[in-house]
Amino acid sequence: MSESQILKTMAHETAHSMLHNKEVNKEDILAPAKDRNTKEVEAESIAYTVCQHFGIDTSDYSFGYIAGWSNGKDMKELKSSLDTIRRTASELITGIEEQLRGNTA
Repeated sequence: MSESQILKTMAHETAHSMLHNKEVNKEDILAPAKDRNTKEVEAESIAYTVCQHFGIDTSDYSFGYIAGWSNGKDMKELKSSLDTIRRTASELITGIEEQLRGNTA
């Protein structure tokens, strides 16, 4: 795996942990469970967004991955994930930037 692919995968798995781990997200325990397709679309979209923010282009992999997992979904279903993707990507970017500032200060 290339370094960019490793970083993207780390962001993808971190997104899963932030969003889809019921042990971590106890306040969401009563929320309806998301299907695997939705979880994968959200995690990969977040990873793509985070990587793009830091100048890492993962579009060659991410676009096909997202397209595959979103196959058969209608626009309403996909749009319902947009705020989750935006919010979580922002949280992840902010956390990474705080860590980077802390390590260089």
